[in-house]
Amino acid sequence: MLAEGDSTKNRVWFITGVSSGFGRAIAEVALSRGCRVVGSVRRQEQVVSFEKFAPGRARAVSFDIAYAATIAPAVETAIAAFGQIDVLVNNAGYALLGALEEISDDQFRQQMETNFFGAVSIRRALLSHMRLRRTGHIVYITSVGGFVGGPGWSAYCASKFALEGFVDGGRGDLQCHFIFASATSPRPWRRCLAGRPVKAGLHEERTRGLGGGIHGNVLPIADSSSGHDIRSIPGISGASR
Repeated sequence: MLAEGDSTKNRVWFITGVSSGFGRAIAEVALSRGCRVVGSVRRQEQVVSFEKFAPGRARAVSFDIAYAATIAPAVETAIAAFGQIDVLVNNAGYALLGALEEISDDQFRQQMETNFFGAVSIRRALLSHMRLRRTGHIVYITSVGGFVGGPGWSAYCASKFALEGFVDGGRGDLQCHFIFASATSPRPWRRCLAGRPVKAGLHEERTRGLGGGIHGNVLPIADSSSGHDIRSIPGISGASR
């Protein structure tokens, strides 16, 4: 999708979660190739920061993917920014870490709302636009956690297993409208040492160190500072599973 020599400059990308991590890295590559990008952020101060990266070609819209009522207006704003959306990247999400008995129902539901139902709602809101234009590509950033689980990852893996099934099950519904879907399932990469990407269950101290690669609030996931070339991700380079 971002191959050298490809005619990409007229493409408009809508990427969720561009404040950091994969979302930011994908946005940077797309903008560096001359594309226009609408990115979602959760805080108003992140709007200015993202739009400064490529004035006139980078637009930010502030909303929380976990709250369905905010999604349709955000998609309308994204379309209005440049008049079209060619590529949707469902990237926004976080990891809830803890044993099942340490996670409340509300915490588990919030994990599913963000990582799974948010992607479902955005696709639903954008689909009529892509069908009308008879073109589009939807990319899902899933996880190796959508295929294998591990101690303390039940909630996160449940959301990613669900997302993998949604992508595979819905691909045929899209292709007849010349809309294509790709999923990329990254292996773990270090993202940050503290903050939002990973949330602990009710007993944070007991969950630290689960899985060997987690220490405190470290979520291993790729970002632009990890040295991982975001262009090699299958969904971004054009290959689809």
